[in-house]
Amino acid sequence: MLPIFVGTSVVGVGQTYTVIPLMPAIARDWGIALSATTWLATGFSLSFAIGFLFAGPAADRYGPRKVILVGLLGAAFSTLLVTFAQSLPAAVAFRCLQGVTVAAIGPTATAYLAEHADPRRRPVALGAMSSSGLAAAVVMQVAAQALAPAGWRAIFVASSAVMLLLFAAVLIRLRADTAERANTMTTALLSVPRLLARPRLLALYAATSTLLGSLVIVYT
Repeated sequence: MLPIFVGTSVVGVGQTYTVIPLMPAIARDWGIALSATTWLATGFSLSFAIGFLFAGPAADRYGPRKVILVGLLGAAFSTLLVTFAQSLPAAVAFRCLQGVTVAAIGPTATAYLAEHADPRRRPVALGAMSSSGLAAAVVMQVAAQALAPAGWRAIFVASSAVMLLLFAAVLIRLRADTAERANTMTTALLSVPRLLARPRLLALYAATSTLLGSLVIVYT
């Protein structure tokens, strides 16, 4: 189970960074300024962050396994769509869609582990998930550079194929959701503001923002 989630984290979160080493090639392909290609990273990141706000409540309402499956299938489709873009605006639109769908994977995988993982192994499992998300910043850029001779679109084709394999693995290996669910999506969404009112959690949010913010600055 854990290798599946580590794989989804690396491939999913790594989509944030795949375009970074490919920006010069994309700029040459479309005859645009190199600075304009940064919207491919910005569009994905903003949509990814917004999607996170809805992924957790969706898992509470429908169950993490179902949301992971929908997220992986949607991510595979939206990632492949990027390869069909013939202009920067189209690519940014597809990257935004990609960000929303990929966002459905990470938080729900964490929720699934919290619900199904052996309590004795849960800290290790959650730690592996967090570490793989950070490692994705390097792994997926290296993968993008390795596939660059085949064209900048190659990494998106490969990522889409891996996501489909992970979808099949989740479908086969993950147990069905069993915990009690929120009655409506609205009920699940209304629980989010309450989390922002807990002082201890606010301290954790601040610490996480500092850590991840430093990572984003390095790769921006």
